Amino acid sequence: MSDCGSSKSSLTTTTGIIIIGALTALNTGLFIHLYRKYKNIGNVILRMEIEKKREIASLKASLSSIRRSLKAIQASSTVSDSEYQDAVEQTWEENRSIESKSFDRFIEAETKNQLPENNCSTVRMANKSPSVS
Repeated sequence: MSDCGSSKSSLTTTTGIIIIGALTALNTGLFIHLYRKYKNIGNVILRMEIEKKREIASLKASLSSIRRSLKAIQASSTVSDSEYQDAVEQTWEENRSIESKSFDRFIEAETKNQLPENNCSTVRMANKSPSVS
């Protein structure tokens, strides 16, 4: 009879160890999943911050270009309408060029750093047409 009691105790201990092991494995899997998910979100935020800094640099370059054009206009004592128009058009062309380069850099960075699986919901939302009530 004493063997029966000890085997029950051994079975309970073994079952407990198996349950604890399964819960540990489940928690580890959940931890790894959450770590990967939030690591990707951190990378997205980091890329957004970098792009924001690039945009600020681009805007500063545009501003300095506009200032140069204005100084050139002010430097001449008499400015004809055609000279003024040329300076304005040149400034706009420089700004478009800077914006285009900045956008190209952003697209290139996004193409290189595509996120796995996490963009699925965004794509699905973008493909939905608005419902008409």
